[in-house]
This record gives sequence, structure tokens and C-alpha cells, in this order.
Amino acid sequence: MHKKQKTALALTATVIMLLAGVVAAMRVAMANPGAEPPPASSQLSSQSQPPTPEPVTLRMVAVGDNLIHDSIYNQAARRAGGQGYNFDFAYQHIAPLLKGADVAFINQETLLATAVAPPASYPRFNSPTQVGDKLAELGFNVVNHANNHMFDLGEKGYAATIGYWQTQPGVLLTGAYRDNQDLHSPKVLRAGDVSIAFIGMTERTNGLSLPADTDMRYISTDETQLIEELVAMAKRSADVVVVSAHWGNEGTHNISDYQREKAQMLADLGVDIILGHHSHTIQPIEYLERPDGGRTLVAYSLGNFISAQSSPWNMPAGMLDITLTKDYKTGKTGVSSVFFVPTVTHYGSGMSDITIYPLSDYTPQMADTHGVRSKYPIFNYKYVIDTVRS
Repeated sequence: MHKKQKTALALTATVIMLLAGVVAAMRVAMANPGAEPPPASSQLSSQSQPPTPEPVTLRMVAVGDNLIHDSIYNQAARRAGGQGYNFDFAYQHIAPLLKGADVAFINQETLLATAVAPPASYPRFNSPTQVGDKLAELGFNVVNHANNHMFDLGEKGYAATIGYWQTQPGVLLTGAYRDNQDLHSPKVLRAGDVSIAFIGMTERTNGLSLPADTDMRYISTDETQLIEELVAMAKRSADVVVVSAHWGNEGTHNISDYQREKAQMLADLGVDIILGHHSHTIQPIEYLERPDGGRTLVAYSLGNFISAQSSPWNMPAGMLDITLTKDYKTGKTGVSSVFFVPTVTHYGSGMSDITIYPLSDYTPQMADTHGVRSKYPIFNYKYVIDTVRS
């Protein structure tokens, strides 16, 4: 028999069997008019109800103030040998702690506006844009600019800083907004199946402000109605809401009443994490209870990521290492673990060789050579340990 004839016969037999099945089914239905039709197959039934996915996690790290004094950018210029700025030395010891993070947050305390003005230090800062390049290289993908130095160069410096970060497509900018539309567009970072919205706000701007006719915006911590609106929008847009809050008083480990009041307000709104900065010191970390039954993680201040400040209390700082877990069974995403990783800004005499160390790599011998001891001999390894533990 030819191959075509065999195929035709096989197809005919298949059709006859299918028809026989249909007729049999029709006879059953006619004999039992009230009966439910049988399921197509147990395999199809199980496919229509896929199993609930297992929880997923991501790692988020957060640090405090990247405060770039002239001692730091002049050091970077010398290390570049006249070819711009090389900030590698400042961050080389801390870089390993950032590896593998899905989300990395930092408060960039100083403007990055050298496109419109030369570098400048205290009291009105302007840092080389190579600082931003280095942060992006280190893995920081969320940068806050809502702080008391955001208007140090007026509207032009603010606009230039926003413009710089637009050249870094892998970095989400929060706290500095081009216009009202930008302000009301939730800033959401997606890492795998988890989405995180960021809002940046500041208590003060050193008495400086934008021109009355500008389109650019920022968020004051006193703008309660605006904050309520933005948090509600963020909660609709993301699994987790993080607020960056520049607040409190400089040079103290104590939390102000204002910080406590605003932190509880944000918790009541359902914010998941509050990352505080401005004091340039370590301040307490705690959980606040929320009306929805959840908890808000608050780090009132993480201290200086790096600086050339000259007081011992400005040297110890830290990084939060947070695990976020999305549970598909409950439909909730939140903090499942958090660790505080202490760090130390170190420099030699005359503020030479400014760099950051994880406390785990810092030694009593290194502390004894710290340049801050020329004015504050109380600084030593024990001082660092006591500050971190308090």
C-alpha cells in the first residue's frame, strides 16, 4: 500500500473515532439532561490553577551623606595626574560591600553642577560630576538630592544637577524635580518582580529658595498634604515605598521631636522604609507601628558616607543591608531582615588620603593615626566602637 493511502486511512479512522466519541457523549447527555458535562481531563484542570509562586527576595543597601569637601575633590584631582578627577581611592575599601545589591541608595549632599560653575566647598558646595560617575560605577542606582545644600547655586545649579543625572540612565533620581509633572510622577525602581517607589524631602534649605517663577520643584517635610498625595500615588505604583528624609539637627546622636513626629506621620501613611540623614552622625534605628498592622523601618540618620569634616562624631557611620521579601500568598512585600554595617571615614594628617573603611577592616592602630586626633585626642578605636553600639 502506498504511503499516501496509509495516511488517508489513518486520518479516516481517527475521524470515525472522534465522531463516535461525540455521539456517545450526546447519548449520555440526552439520557441525563440535568447532569454536568465531564471535565475535559484532570491534566487540563490542574493547568488552569497554577501553583502560587514561591516568595522572592531582593537586597537593598542604603548609606548616608556623600559630603564632598574640597579636600576630597582636590585629592581626586592629584590622583588623576591633571586628567580630571579620580575618586577611586576614596571608595575602594567600601566597594565590596555594595556588590550584589539589587538596589543601592545614597544621599548626594552636594550639587554636581560643574557644567555651569567651578567646584566649590563649604558653605556652598559644588562637586565635579566625576563623583556621580563613580557612584554609578559603584552600583548606586538611587540618588537623593533633597537636602539643605540643594539650592547652593540657585536655579542654575539645581537644573544642572538634574541634567547631569539624566546622563546616567541606570540611576533613579529622587528629591529634585524638573517641574510639577515630574514631582507627581512616581519614581519607581523595578528589581525582578519587586517594585520600589522613592520620595525625597528635606526639612530645610539653609534659607535659600528657587525663584518664584521657576517650574522646578522640591518637597519640604512641612508640606503634609502634598506628602500624603505623593505617598498614596507611590503605594498604588509600587510594592514598597521608601522616603528619604533630610531632617534633624547637625552634630548630635539624639533624635529631635520634629523627626519623631514626621516619622510617625509617614508610618501612619503606610511608608515602608524611612532613610534619614543630615546630622552627619549615627542616630537610632527602630520600627514604628502602623495603623494597617505593618511596621515602618526608620533609620533616623546613617551618618556620613564620606566627608572631610573635622569632629570625631562625624567619622563613624553605617550602611543598612536590607532584605525585602515579596510573598505571593499574602500579596505583601516588606522588610524580612535588616543589618547595620558600621563604617569609618579615615584620613591622615592634614586630611590626606581620605577614604572609607568597613569597621570590620578597621584596626586600633589605624584609629591611632587618624588625623582627627590632632584636635580631638578622644578619638580612638574604642570611641568608634562605643559610638556604633550606642
